[in-house]
Amino acid sequence: MIRKPKFLRRFGALLAALTVCGAAMAQVAGPVQVGFDEYAFQYVPSPNIGLFFSGTDNRYELRDASSGPAFWLNPQAGRSYFRGRMGINIEVPLASLDVAGDARIGSSTNHAAIATDGDLRFAGTADYLVGNNRYAFRSQGDQDYGLFFNATDNRYQFLGDGGVSAVDFSADGGFFRAYDADGEEMFSHNGNTFTVASLGASSGLTLEGSDATTQVRIRMNNNMPGGQNYILQSTANGVPVGGGKFSIRNENRGENVFVIDSVGRFGFGLENPEARLDVNGAVKLGTTLGSVAEGMVRWTGSDFEGYDGSSWLSLTGEGNQAWSDATLSAHSYRTGKVSIGTTVSFPDDQVLIRNNDLLANNPLRVQVGTSTKFYVTNTGGVSVGSSHDTPPTDGMYVKGDVTIGTQTPAVGYALSVNGKAIVEELTVEMSGDWPDYVFTPEHSRPALPELKQAIAELGHLPGVPSADAVAEHGIHVGEMQTTLLEKVEELTLYIIELEERLAEVEGNAAGH
Repeated sequence: MIRKPKFLRRFGALLAALTVCGAAMAQVAGPVQVGFDEYAFQYVPSPNIGLFFSGTDNRYELRDASSGPAFWLNPQAGRSYFRGRMGINIEVPLASLDVAGDARIGSSTNHAAIATDGDLRFAGTADYLVGNNRYAFRSQGDQDYGLFFNATDNRYQFLGDGGVSAVDFSADGGFFRAYDADGEEMFSHNGNTFTVASLGASSGLTLEGSDATTQVRIRMNNNMPGGQNYILQSTANGVPVGGGKFSIRNENRGENVFVIDSVGRFGFGLENPEARLDVNGAVKLGTTLGSVAEGMVRWTGSDFEGYDGSSWLSLTGEGNQAWSDATLSAHSYRTGKVSIGTTVSFPDDQVLIRNNDLLANNPLRVQVGTSTKFYVTNTGGVSVGSSHDTPPTDGMYVKGDVTIGTQTPAVGYALSVNGKAIVEELTVEMSGDWPDYVFTPEHSRPALPELKQAIAELGHLPGVPSADAVAEHGIHVGEMQTTLLEKVEELTLYIIELEERLAEVEGNAAGH
């Protein structure tokens, strides 16, 4: 038997008296008190349905026929539960929560909101956060499609059928890639490199991978003079050195305009160049159009000729050729010799340079960039490494170190020679004192017993470098000459001293 609530027990008679046509109405002055785990009211035909107070969880429950809560509210904890569908401003909800109107989650300044038109909006500092390796959004129809965050290398992916990526780009800005329907890379950007693998034909400019023999093509369709179609292409196709070439091709005429082959030979108007520069047709050098000008080159059908301003000269070595202006002429000979400043050729000279103006011109200058490294003056002097220091007449000036027989100069020395040197005379200028000071009263030398002891300890004369020091550092000629002379002069004084002592001994012996 179901126990009746207290207020029903207290006012049961009154409710019965007020029952009219199966309906009951009660007016109660004051609060209705309900005990723990009791109904505040019940539906008579189905007593399980009603408002129940659960003392266990301190919550109100709207129970259904199964005595389970369809909705409960815990005022003390501020929590609630609703089973089934809830509608706000709608009588028949179609989802667990169906709102007819705006909805907002968050504070008044920082929140996410769903507008009446269904737009999702964020205000303040609110953000839309996506977990690692999850979709940010996906298609409702085919859920393989959508924007996916790949946490493996911090990149965003637009995924398509079967979860295959159509577009990848790095969240850190490192790369960007796009793929075709088969998952093959069409183009990408990675660092400073932009790669185009294939692109469908279009008017104007087309980048394409054409066929098995063409790796890259840039097609210019009907945009060139005369409506010609030109193709810039490479036929290397991954072949190592020795295969493929780069060319600009006239597609209308079916011929190459320009070719660079795999070994660096340039060709114009032909397929396969056979020399560093191979031209099929006439070549013209110069800036004057419509008339002959100095510097032009032509093919006569049997010989190449260059125009020097007054006549055409053979460029193939058929006879001696000359180019000249008012003060300087240059001549080449069939033997391969070259003369500058003169028409004379000497049998033993491959190159001859003659200065015709001894006062105004230096005959030869070699520069690296704008810096002169070698030049010959009109006085016959040669300067190496400088153009500002005048060399002596018929002599040589070198700015920097000079090495002979070695590529590494000795530190601190202007001249380094790895080998023997022979001279008839060598003068060394000294900057120190010459050993005449040995003969002055101020100079002191060790007594012979002291000298004997020093030689025994050192193994060489005091003040003279040892054999080990000479082997490691060599000797300074000037210093060694000074040292040797000092020892010779001291030896001379020792001899004189011994002579005096010997004379004294002999004199004393004669007196006895």
